[in-house]
Amino acid sequence: MEKKILAIHLGEKKVILRFEDEKLSIHPNTYTELRLYPNKVLTDEDFKEIKYLDELDEHLNYAKKLLAKTPKSEADIKERLAKRGANKKQTKAVIESLKKYHLLDDGAYLNELLELYEYKCYGKNKIIESLKKKGVSSSMIASLHFSEKKEYDKASKVLPSCEKKFGKYNFASKKEHAYAYLLRYGFDMEVARATVELLKPGDYKYEMEKLEKDYKATYIRYMRKYRKEEIHEKVTNYLLGKGYRYNDIKKVRGKIK
Repeated sequence: MEKKILAIHLGEKKVILRFEDEKLSIHPNTYTELRLYPNKVLTDEDFKEIKYLDELDEHLNYAKKLLAKTPKSEADIKERLAKRGANKKQTKAVIESLKKYHLLDDGAYLNELLELYEYKCYGKNKIIESLKKKGVSSSMIASLHFSEKKEYDKASKVLPSCEKKFGKYNFASKKEHAYAYLLRYGFDMEVARATVELLKPGDYKYEMEKLEKDYKATYIRYMRKYRKEEIHEKVTNYLLGKGYRYNDIKKVRGKIK
């Protein structure tokens, strides 16, 4: 089937092609690419090309809007384009166009992410995990080098937040919680283990007040479960498990008896 273009109206955002029986709205880029003009006869292949280029323009504009909000990886853009229906040819053309105008650069994107993660003091494992989620290629991630000294430095910078976050616990529990926190922050076990040793011991008076409070609460809870002669032993074992020292537990136990 062939159709002749009777007239063309050039708008700011759309170009209108008028035929004898209908009007067709297309993108300006499609109009420029195909060099359309009045009296030109369009074939089925021409209409397919118009459809392809119009869709391509929409996909390109979509990708540009995404990148205007925040940088993204090539893999992320490809995945998003596929979800909105772009075929492989269109996706390839969009990626090439974005790279041509320096709107998409995985190397620059990686460096930007690394700066952000370093600022946040992420450990190497969290950095790698986050980069994978952002769509950074495995080959680029594999090329990264993580200085052991820098890992220890970053972990020590996270330590003050551990002091504040877990200050309500006794010293042993505080170390345990801080260790788990550093692991979640992406540090290796060796780095986390060495770093928690830098935590400051709690005030002894506060520790004893905390121990006495925990002893009483546990004693009351165990009254429902054990015989009277068993309770103190059960409470002692429980508190040892929470990191309290045996001699301190004995002192509190003597006050409560």
